[in-house]
Amino acid sequence: IQKQPAVFYVNAALFDCDGTLVNSTGAISEFWKDFGKTRPHVNPEEIIRTSHGCRTFDVIAKWSPEDAIVEQVTEWEGQIPDSFGQFAKPIPGAVELVKSFDHFSRNATTNKEQRWAIVTSGTLPLATKWLKLLTIQKPDCFITAEKVTKGKPHPQGYQAARDTLG
Repeated sequence: IQKQPAVFYVNAALFDCDGTLVNSTGAISEFWKDFGKTRPHVNPEEIIRTSHGCRTFDVIAKWSPEDAIVEQVTEWEGQIPDSFGQFAKPIPGAVELVKSFDHFSRNATTNKEQRWAIVTSGTLPLATKWLKLLTIQKPDCFITAEKVTKGKPHPQGYQAARDTLG
């Protein structure tokens, strides 16, 4: 018996950025190590171990509250791809998958528009730079840290994207 490839009909898809499109763990780890160099009260290894997927602002507010200034944190985070981007790698197959959405904008079976979104704990500057490095076009629905009041694991960002995409 010859196996047939699985076929999926998707009306909309929600993607995280870090860990789904880009493996940024190395770059983020380097950022936290650098952050801890001038802050003896900060334990970079503990942050690396416990904060993956959380908004940088929330982590800094917990570990170094005096540095929890939205504009400053946004600036620091936006510099991560510039300073540590060499430690990031695309997730195998993710870039090709997302780029394929441009070629198949309508579902052949339902004739409905196929839509996708990115929902990330990263700030707009950080996530935009990751997409640029990956050569991925920014989707119309792009939920970043600035667009939510509750970071992950709270589902607020995914609910906002779901509502936007209908």
